[in-house]
Amino acid sequence: MQDEIQEDDLEAGPGPTTQAHREMQRNEQTPITQETDIIFVERNHDPARQHNNLRNITVWEGKVPSSNNPKYAFNKQQAEQTKYADAPYMPQLIEASREAITGVLQEELRRKDQIKTALVVNATYVNYKYKGKGDPTDKANYETKELNTYHRGKMGVLLSEKDIDKHLAKTVSHIDKKISDQLILESGFILRYINYISIETYPFCRATDITKSEDDKYVQKNHFLWIKNHDGLRFKDTKHHGKRYSCNRCDISWSSKAT
Repeated sequence: MQDEIQEDDLEAGPGPTTQAHREMQRNEQTPITQETDIIFVERNHDPARQHNNLRNITVWEGKVPSSNNPKYAFNKQQAEQTKYADAPYMPQLIEASREAITGVLQEELRRKDQIKTALVVNATYVNYKYKGKGDPTDKANYETKELNTYHRGKMGVLLSEKDIDKHLAKTVSHIDKKISDQLILESGFILRYINYISIETYPFCRATDITKSEDDKYVQKNHFLWIKNHDGLRFKDTKHHGKRYSCNRCDISWSSKAT
């Protein structure tokens, strides 16, 4: 249940207050050596997100270097005549920053043993609308509208460092699709650049212990809970707090056995 609450909340995406908090932290903590390579900084807990489950989250954020850095030369405004699918940014971005991302995930695995994690990218899209007069090849004669969007990859479970590459491959595919969908949804917009990468991690807890044996194989140990009074467990399902009767098939509770 805890994992479900965490993931649902995060899928909603950062709200305006959260974005403002991130911008403030960036101004305070962004390293000055960004052009050399991406550098991830661990962020403080966002006070705008007070849910108890979010206190366990750790967020690392790195500013993507500009296209002046040869490794990130792709991170520039998309040519209007080029389809995103013909020159996707995400595979190049992950490959360029793989070492730094892997280092963060390795550190989180050392801290938390096993983790749930997701990558989030912040991208800027732009739309140019011709004003109707002047040289159409001059951008000064166009109205410019920018759109700043967060794209979040799927949450993945890392039991060991061996799971990192597989998780990054899935992230590339998932976020690439979100970028493509965004370009279809916002007709007339093109991708300008990707600004930031965030790495979110949680401790991974469940009622099954995964341990490694001496021969380097994973062993699973399950734990079970015996609920002696299942009906009594559900008495808070309604505001009346009366006894509830559970269906043995679907686990829905009812106010009487006859139901």
